[in-house]
Amino acid sequence: MHHNSKKLDTDQLEQMLGGVNKTQVAPIVEELFRDFSERRAILAAAIQDRDYKSCRIQAHSLKSLSQTFGFEALNQLARKLEEACRNNDDRDIEQIAQGVFDLMGASKEALTLYLAEKGR
Repeated sequence: MHHNSKKLDTDQLEQMLGGVNKTQVAPIVEELFRDFSERRAILAAAIQDRDYKSCRIQAHSLKSLSQTFGFEALNQLARKLEEACRNNDDRDIEQIAQGVFDLMGASKEALTLYLAEKGR
């Protein structure tokens, strides 16, 4: 099942949260959102500094993290950002990064809404 136009793969999310006690979900999500904020700041700084190695590493980590939580669209765009950083493609990096930043916010919103609907 997908939620909010493929921003959130709820099957993947439920698989990840399957063994998690209901009281542990909020701290996990809070840590995820903190990670998103930190990663966004690091990515933005790396792009501004044209540090594409750091950008690629952050995009790779974001790709893995988004896959774990079922953020399909974010996972796919992070994969594109990783590749653009590998190729040192200035124009693509900035455009894709903006999409990544937008999807980070939309993914957070989709997860928050889904968990609220499920009473978690």
